[in-house]
Amino acid sequence: MADKTAKEVAEQGILALVPVKQIKILNLKPKYSKLDEQLAEQLKASQNTEGWWVTPEKQVIVALQVMLKLTKEKHAQTHWGVDAIVSSLKSSVVCVGMRGIIKLIVAKCPICLKNNPLNWKDTLRS
Repeated sequence: MADKTAKEVAEQGILALVPVKQIKILNLKPKYSKLDEQLAEQLKASQNTEGWWVTPEKQVIVALQVMLKLTKEKHAQTHWGVDAIVSSLKSSVVCVGMRGIIKLIVAKCPICLKNNPLNWKDTLRS
């Protein structure tokens, strides 16, 4: 049944991408710096029962170490570039220096460096 449906969809040329909006931060405890708390204030975030700051747009404010972990996991799964990872994560999480953290992780990926060596000159300049 699923094969038949997949075949029909393929013949019609229908393609849908469904983004994953949930980020796993289970088993992590929020440890915020003063900069993180300033960001929470600027974004009018409120703390939930677990202690995480959550913006009105439902983004969880995460500390540097959590963002490093999330970025490493996302990049290892996808090998996307900086813009794609920022777009993917920003609907769920936000962090002080988020773009710079993501750029650092992407720039150090040996697989990406091997496969796209010319792209890194542009990435490191921006």
